[in-house]
Amino acid sequence: MRAVDYHLYSRNGKLYYRCALPTDLKPFLPFKEIVLSLGTSDIARGRLYVAKLDIEVQQLCDSVYSILKQSPTEEGIESVHSLVKGYLDVLRQAVGLPNIRQSPHWYSSSLEAIGKGKRLNNRSRLISHISEEYLKECFTNSERTLEQKRAAYKIFISIIGDLSLKDITRSDARQYKATLIQTPPNILKKLGLDCYSQVDWENLPKEKGQSFLTVNQKLTPLISLYDWAEKNEIYEGKNPFRGLMIREAKKYVSPRTPYNQIEISKLFSCPLYKGCRGKDMPQRLIAGTRIYKDYLYWLPLVGLYSGMRLNEICQLEVTDIQKHEDIWCFNINDSDKKRLKTASSKRLIPIHSALINL
Repeated sequence: MRAVDYHLYSRNGKLYYRCALPTDLKPFLPFKEIVLSLGTSDIARGRLYVAKLDIEVQQLCDSVYSILKQSPTEEGIESVHSLVKGYLDVLRQAVGLPNIRQSPHWYSSSLEAIGKGKRLNNRSRLISHISEEYLKECFTNSERTLEQKRAAYKIFISIIGDLSLKDITRSDARQYKATLIQTPPNILKKLGLDCYSQVDWENLPKEKGQSFLTVNQKLTPLISLYDWAEKNEIYEGKNPFRGLMIREAKKYVSPRTPYNQIEISKLFSCPLYKGCRGKDMPQRLIAGTRIYKDYLYWLPLVGLYSGMRLNEICQLEVTDIQKHEDIWCFNINDSDKKRLKTASSKRLIPIHSALINL
């Protein structure tokens, strides 16, 4: 099933509505997501159906939250079951859709579900809320770092649930780690999904999982979150993620070896620098008589003679080439829309004489 738009998917030319339900409601509902055939291939009509369905589904979720907040008991859960038992038929009739796919499995009103119901009474203490508070105070110059942390919290919530910090156990943390190890890289892109809540974590593709280094990178934000919560007196107790990092994970990463002299000579003897046939690829790599001194020409040269990071080179502006005490330098900074990996990345780098001569 291929994603076309928000909650709109396509399969064999037919459009479907697909909406994952809130993670903290899944223990109380007979289905984890709603998938409906829209009975049309017209995208404009499909989007109209999606807008109507989103309103209906949101109203259902609001009703379930209201019931569980007033009565987080077995009776409350039974009331939820009664509410949703005929819901899919009503939804189909309300929007005029002929087909529906529905999971036959019903969650029982067990003590475990009742316990999760009680957690809904204090939603402001759930990890989804606490993590956003933490990210607001998380000092970093990298928006990418913030997104990586936010993604780790979303993955955890989709696997374990949106629980309060005190309700997350060591067993939950281990389950999160075990699932990460089994998850193939770029899982959303691989499955054609638009959010982690749509992933069926119990039936992951049978492929090689992500590296131990990546697993550690997704464990670190949870460790940091608990440390921050403890310092801010939001949480008391042991950090359930402490000690779960995979030791010596870097051993399993393929080493990055530097270019040797032969490889460097071969790289800078290609038609890009000696003369090519035309400006566009693949003519840039076919021998000829033309040399175009654009970004393809300069980026490798600046990297060779400066050792700068690739993104630092790519975001250089003319005004970043400055003279300091009669020495021409690259001024590496984070002004305007530029981003640096760390605060200490701000620096002046003398421009090599070979670059000046070129």
